[in-house]
Amino acid sequence: MRIRDGFILREVAEQYLLCPSCSEKANYYGIIITLNDCGKLLYENLLNETSKEELIMLLVEKYGISQEKALEDLDSFLAPLEDKNAIEYC
Repeated sequence: MRIRDGFILREVAEQYLLCPSCSEKANYYGIIITLNDCGKLLYENLLNETSKEELIMLLVEKYGISQEKALEDLDSFLAPLEDKNAIEYC
């Protein structure tokens, strides 16, 4: 899976915002997703094709959490992205 083309990450007022690029505003009008530091890390890893398992291991290693907690957190992160069609499965 990876972030669909047409989305970019911006830092505004110490917050990370995932929003459509200028060329994609018509297709994704009104979509802005706020990310925390963990979300930014996941976003950066989703710029290239990666698997859910790889993302889970990244969270386990980075934050020292269990695989179950990492899966729960990853699913919470992915849900709004999937809802807004910002993820594509390769």
